[in-house]
Amino acid sequence: MSFKELRQETKTLFKTSQAHPYLVVLGIYILIYAVSTAIQGGILGTGILKAYNAGSGSSALMVCIYTLLYVAYLIFVVWAGLSLNWYYLRISRREKASDSFKIAFKALPGYIVYSILCSLLIIAAALLPLIFALVLAAANAPVWIIVLLLAVMTVTAVYMSLTFAFGHNCYYDRGEKSIVQTVKSNFEATRGHRLQILKLIIIYGLPLFVIYGVAFGLFAYLAITVQSTDVNKIMLGAACIMLLAFVLLAVYAVWMLPNLYTSLSIMYNNITKHISQPEQEHGDIVAIEE
Repeated sequence: MSFKELRQETKTLFKTSQAHPYLVVLGIYILIYAVSTAIQGGILGTGILKAYNAGSGSSALMVCIYTLLYVAYLIFVVWAGLSLNWYYLRISRREKASDSFKIAFKALPGYIVYSILCSLLIIAAALLPLIFALVLAAANAPVWIIVLLLAVMTVTAVYMSLTFAFGHNCYYDRGEKSIVQTVKSNFEATRGHRLQILKLIIIYGLPLFVIYGVAFGLFAYLAITVQSTDVNKIMLGAACIMLLAFVLLAVYAVWMLPNLYTSLSIMYNNITKHISQPEQEHGDIVAIEE
């Protein structure tokens, strides 16, 4: 499907569904920041951070609490991200979107294992040419070879990331598949469509880079035009620029994410020839086996 067709179908789905695509993404991110702030405040207020940095035997309990809090926070973030992706997948299939939060909670243990495995594959693929580059650099190899290997590393990382662009969707449809089989299904789903996925991500992501570029450009201009001795003016100007950039990024992200996730889900549904079925439970945990 072309970008125009995806946009039109996304608009239609948002209008006809009973979901709240923009309010949900805003609520999720406010919730994430609220939980993060609460954890940070609790750590600072109880002196856990000081005990953690001290690392003494008497502070072992504090260190454990500190670690557990962050592990719990990471799990919460994974659940929030999974729920958000499935929310828009269910919109694309005209299913009850609000059930995604409950379904994601049930699927969380297996999904964590699945996402770790996917991440390790991406990292391993990208690290291999990097290791070769470091070895050759230590052996005083020609610079062009090292640059070529670094370029290969970048391309490999992008390729593998695109391979798992439908990762949330593949896990949603895993059914009786094992974790390993579900990982393999990512390669099948994106085969021949990675360039189209990349184009879609670039179109939606380009304004983010424009906002960042303008913000840093204004900051550089400010630093050059204002005398270096007037630190207060530079700091005030930088704060205003970054605050404006943050607000613009936040507003755009609230619009972009629902449209991007829904467009990717529409693509996935078309590629896998998905036909809406009567609603059933998803994300059941099965054994990790071939």
